[in-house]
Amino acid sequence: MTSGPRLRWLDRLEENLIASLMGVATVVIFIAVVHRYALSHLGGLVVWSREEGYSGLSDVLRTFYFGLLSIRLTWAQELCIYLFVWMAKFGAAYGVRTGIHVGVDILVNRLPPAWRHRMVLIGIGCGALFTAIVGWLGARLVMHLFHSGQVSAVMEAARLVPDVLPFPASGPALPADGHAAASRSHDGSHVERGSAVTSILIFGLLILLLLTGTPVSIALGLTVLTALLTLTSVPLDAVALKLFTGMEKFEIMAVPFFILAGAFLTHGGVAKRMIRFATAMTGHWPGGLGIASVLACAIFAAVSGSSPATVIAIGSILVPAMAAQGYPNRFGAGVIASSGTLGILIPPSIVMVLYSLATAGMSAKGPEGQRVSAASVDDLFMAGVVPGLLLAAVLATVTWWIARSEGYPRAERSGWREAGEAFIDCIWGLALIAVVLGGIYGGLVTPTEAASAGPMFRRFCWQRRT
Repeated sequence: MTSGPRLRWLDRLEENLIASLMGVATVVIFIAVVHRYALSHLGGLVVWSREEGYSGLSDVLRTFYFGLLSIRLTWAQELCIYLFVWMAKFGAAYGVRTGIHVGVDILVNRLPPAWRHRMVLIGIGCGALFTAIVGWLGARLVMHLFHSGQVSAVMEAARLVPDVLPFPASGPALPADGHAAASRSHDGSHVERGSAVTSILIFGLLILLLLTGTPVSIALGLTVLTALLTLTSVPLDAVALKLFTGMEKFEIMAVPFFILAGAFLTHGGVAKRMIRFATAMTGHWPGGLGIASVLACAIFAAVSGSSPATVIAIGSILVPAMAAQGYPNRFGAGVIASSGTLGILIPPSIVMVLYSLATAGMSAKGPEGQRVSAASVDDLFMAGVVPGLLLAAVLATVTWWIARSEGYPRAERSGWREAGEAFIDCIWGLALIAVVLGGIYGGLVTPTEAASAGPMFRRFCWQRRT
């Protein structure tokens, strides 16, 4: 589904706006990181140059130090959060209007054209209903914030600007956030009526909406609102509040940055260079292209953090290559589909970031009765290294064994010179892995700041195309 000719200008406008917001956020985070570490190191350099008798150098460094010290960037993180909120709202609106939101269309596609059209209208109506409900709640929130004069913590900007203004321009974007906002709005409330019949009706409503082809986000949003109205005493104003504040977390910005890094690596040709390097190392073994697929997926996963991005980037190149060399299609598809799971296991993993945010502040009782707090993003990343490498090794071993048993072809052995050239050709992609993981594990940067390093490597990754 694509927008009509009359709305294509709006699509282009939102695409450029979202890209601009992402670019500004990336630059702001990068400048903030450079500023922080410049200050921490310049002070030591000033002391060192003075002790060594380099008075001229000491004066210059001292001038730079106090110049940087006078620049306050405490607002950078808050500004990036607000930019992300705007990106999410506009992006969700773009997704709903262009039909790229996820939906269950198995039943709808089997219906006659007339009934299919009716189902589409039902989905649009559900989206309009949910948007109208949340819009009404949002309007009440707007008036409350306007009259109370609330401001943000650091920038002291009116809360109306960063939180609420995206709503009028993003209309249908609200359903995309309804589930995440409302599902966490149960703090301080209790279930009043929780009969089994009511629960069946709620889940039945969700299944019915999904079967009609309603986008999953809208179906979840309407179901959650129905549950709140019938099962809890949660004030509906809390839904609107959570809708705008649920995304105000700096850590969640790592998700779009990792996705953007994966897109740059894919379209910039870095994925091809990684494949060339992996093929040069393992192509001469039985099932060499399959093993190269596993290795390339592991390398790409260590940058993008996304399984779909890994499958698309590596599979679009190596599946046709394996078929051209005589591998069965089912073998190539199986290797890529299995190796793509490394994207959510080998850090940095988008799923780990979302899991950490979803469980933040929670605790559970351990096997010995002790209280165990939720794991941080750093802990989850560290815990995923060994299992990720172990899974990659198992996948490569199984690929080798099947290829050897079936007599699948192998490529010619690459010379050391060719392997060295392939390594040098993908050095910037490998360096990005070192920057991201090394920065996080070394305590130098947060996961979000490390994720922003991916887009900043664009110039190096795109300087040569293969």
